[in-house]
Amino acid sequence: MANLTLKKPTATLTANLGLSIGQAGIYWAARGKVLDSTEWTHLGVVLVGTGSITDEAPTKTDISVEELDTPIHTIWDKASGMVYEGDIPDLSIESAIKLLGAEQNASFDNVVGLTGQTFVKEGMFWLQSQNGKGIVFTNASLVANISGNATKTETLNIHIQVTANAGGGAGFEEKAVMLIN
Repeated sequence: MANLTLKKPTATLTANLGLSIGQAGIYWAARGKVLDSTEWTHLGVVLVGTGSITDEAPTKTDISVEELDTPIHTIWDKASGMVYEGDIPDLSIESAIKLLGAEQNASFDNVVGLTGQTFVKEGMFWLQSQNGKGIVFTNASLVANISGNATKTETLNIHIQVTANAGGGAGFEEKAVMLIN
C-alpha cells in the first residue's frame, strides 16, 4: 500500500499587492456606464479619520434535521451592500444644496433652507485612493446630515453615507461595485 504525501503549495509575495492606500477624493456622477468620458463632480474634502468603507459579511443559515449533527444545506445571504461614510467640513451654500438638498432662499442670496425631509441623491460614487486605485458604486444612494461639534477645536460637518445598490438595467453597469486598478 502506498503512502499519501501532501505537497505544500507555494506562493510568492510581490511588491504589487493591490493595496489601496489613502483617499485622494470622492466623486459623484449621473448613473450610467463608467467611461473615460464620465463627468465626475468632486463632493468635498473629508476630515482625517472619518472616511470609512464597510462591506457587511454575509449571514449563514443552516438547514438541519434531527437525525444528523451537521447541516444538510447552508444558505449564504448578503443582506446589504457596501457603504461609505465620511464627514465633509463644509457648510457652504453650494455644499448644502449639493449634499443636503437645501433650497435657495427667495429673499436672501446668502441663505438656504433645509427641507426637513431626508434628501436622497441617486447616481454613481467613486472613492479614489492616493495610488490611483479605487472603488466605484455604479448605482448608489447618498444621504447626508449635519453633525459634529461647535467647539473651538472641532467642526460642524456634512456627514455623508453612500450605499451601493444593485447594479444592472438598460444603459447601466451590470455590477453594483467595481474595483479600479
